[in-house]
Amino acid sequence: MKTKFKISAVFLLVSFLGSPAVALAQSGTEGGSRRAEREAYVQERQANREQRVETRQANREQKMEERQANREERQEERQQKREENQAERQAKFCERFTEHASNITSRVDERSNKFVERKNSRVTEIEKNRTERTEKRVDQREESKERREAMYVRLLERADTDAEKAAVEKFKTTTEAAVATRQAAVDAAIADFRKSVDALVAGRKDTGSTAHETFKKSVESALATAKSDCEKGTEVATVRSNFMSAMEAARKTLQDTRQNTDKIGDDIKALAATRNAAVQSAKTAFQATMEAARKELKAAFGEEATETETPVTP
Repeated sequence: MKTKFKISAVFLLVSFLGSPAVALAQSGTEGGSRRAEREAYVQERQANREQRVETRQANREQKMEERQANREERQEERQQKREENQAERQAKFCERFTEHASNITSRVDERSNKFVERKNSRVTEIEKNRTERTEKRVDQREESKERREAMYVRLLERADTDAEKAAVEKFKTTTEAAVATRQAAVDAAIADFRKSVDALVAGRKDTGSTAHETFKKSVESALATAKSDCEKGTEVATVRSNFMSAMEAARKTLQDTRQNTDKIGDDIKALAATRNAAVQSAKTAFQATMEAARKELKAAFGEEATETETPVTP
C-alpha cells in the first residue's frame, strides 16, 4: 500500500513539474524562438538600414538629376537668349547697314561728281587764262605793229635820196619778215606746249575718272556682299570685318592711283622749259637779223641815222 502511494506521489510530482527531458525540450524550443526573433529583428533592422541607404542614394541621385536638368535648362535658356540677342543684333545691324548703304553710295556719287566738277573747272580756268593771254598778245602785237609803221614813216621822211628810200623799204621788208618769223616760232612753241599740257591733263582726268568709277564699283560690290551675308545670317562681326576690309582696299587703290596721277607737275615744268627755249631761240634769231638790218640801214643813211630800234612783241 505504501509502495503504491510513493509511486503515485512521484507520478504526481513529475506530472506537476514535468519530466527533465520535457523541461529541457521546452527550454530549447523557447531559446530557438528567441534567436529567431533576434535574427528576424536584426534582419529587419538591416533591411531598414539598407532601405534608408537606398532612399538617401535615390534622393541624392534625384537631386543630382534635378540639378543637372536645371543646369541644362538654364544653359538652354542662356543659349536661346544668346541666339535671340544675336538674331536681334543681326537684324539691327543689317537694318542699320541697309540704311547706311544708301548714304555711302550717295557720298561716293557726290565725291565723284565733285571730282569731275573740279577737273572741268580747272580745264575751264585754263582755257580762260589762255584766251586772255592770247588776246593780250594779239593786242600787244597790234600796238607794236602801229609803232613800227610810225617808225617806217619817220625813216621815209628823213630819207632824201632814192637809195635811202630803197634802204628804208628794204629795212621794212626785212623787219616785217623777221617779226613774222619770230611770232610764228613763238606761236608754234606755245601751241606745242598747250597741246602737250592738254594731253597730260586729259590723261590725268581719264585716269582719275576711271579710278573713281572703279572705287564706286568696289563700294557697291562690298555693300552687295554685306547685304547678302546679312540675309544668310552670317555673324555680325564677320560681316562688319569683311566689309571694312573691302572698303579699306578700295580706298587704298584710289589713293595710290591719285598719287600716281598727281605727279604731272614735273612734266609740265619740262614742257615749259622746252617752250621757253624755243621762244628764246626765236628771239635770238630775230635780234641777229635786226642787228644786221640796222647796220645796213645806218650805212645807207650814214652814221647820223639812229632811229632804227624796232618795236616788236613776240
